[in-house]
Amino acid sequence: SSTFGQVRREAASPADQRPLLRAWHDLGLLLCSRCSRKEKVELGATPANYDAIKLQEIKEGVRYLEQAVDGRARVLGNLHVGTIDSIHALAFGLGEANRLDDAISCIRHVVVVRRRMLGERHLDFLRSSELEGLLRLRKLERKGDGALEIEVVETMEYLLRMMEENEE
Repeated sequence: SSTFGQVRREAASPADQRPLLRAWHDLGLLLCSRCSRKEKVELGATPANYDAIKLQEIKEGVRYLEQAVDGRARVLGNLHVGTIDSIHALAFGLGEANRLDDAISCIRHVVVVRRRMLGERHLDFLRSSELEGLLRLRKLERKGDGALEIEVVETMEYLLRMMEENEE
């Protein structure tokens, strides 16, 4: 529980916290990942309560990912690869929870950092750019915002150019 996490964080040295922070990252990502309705029903969920169960799992996953981001930023630094990985995962989780503005804000930060640190041809940068495009498309589908549509199209065109350049 988060109470245990709070006590553990304060009592452990930074080196001792790394496995706990990794566990929060992995557990949060697992809880936010989609699993099919059929798999959930086989695990005891009824079709009627599947969505409520999945939303609760996603919210719990986001809480773990937020703890991982906070802890990794404190222990490893804001620009450490582990911290950036957790922010990417948090953006994914926030998107699954339909907190699209928060998700886009997180992934935008990751894209900027990865572009600067890794370059535009690095797979991690491309994956983050892809997630940003998908989140922006999901937001567009929900709101029908014309200004956002232009931004989404530009993002997707950019990704296509990058993929074409990597194939050459």
